[in-house]
Amino acid sequence: MTNADNARSFQFQLDKFMSDLVPEAVVQVHAEITLSLLALLIKKSPVGFPPNWKNPAPKGYVGGQFRSFWQANISGSATVAPKTNDARKYGEDPSSRQIEAANSELGKLAPFSVSYIVNGLPYGDRLNSGWSRQAPAGFIELSIAEVKSQTESAIKKLEAEGG
Repeated sequence: MTNADNARSFQFQLDKFMSDLVPEAVVQVHAEITLSLLALLIKKSPVGFPPNWKNPAPKGYVGGQFRSFWQANISGSATVAPKTNDARKYGEDPSSRQIEAANSELGKLAPFSVSYIVNGLPYGDRLNSGWSRQAPAGFIELSIAEVKSQTESAIKKLEAEGG
C-alpha cells in the first residue's frame, strides 16, 4: 500500500468518525444536559400550598401544576393545554412522567440542533421573580447556571484526562 493509499484510508476513517460518531455523541450529550436541566427545574419549582395563602385557592385548584408542566422538546411549544387541572396528571412528583416524555421527544434530536425546556403556565415569570416563598427569585437562572457549571466541570475533567 502506498503512502497515498494510506492517506486516503486514514481520511476515510476520519470522515466516518466525523460523520457518524461525533454527531451521535453530540446528540447524546445534548440530551443529557437537557434532561439534567429539566430535572433541576422540576425539583426547584414551587408547589402551591393553599393553607399558607392569604386568599383561598381557586375552585378546583390542584397543587403542583406549575412543577408538573415543565416539558423538554424540540419544538419550543408547550404541548398540554395550561387549563388542564387533572389530579392524576399533576401533583407533587410528576417528574418520572416528564422525564419519560422528554426522553421520547429528545430521541428525535438531530446533531447540532436545538432543544427547549418550556413551561406554558402564565404565572411562571411571577414565580421566577420571587412570588413564592418556596423558591428563590431567579430559580430558573440559578438552575441554568448550576447545569452549566456541572457541564464545564465535566469537560475540564475530560480534558485533564486527555480525552
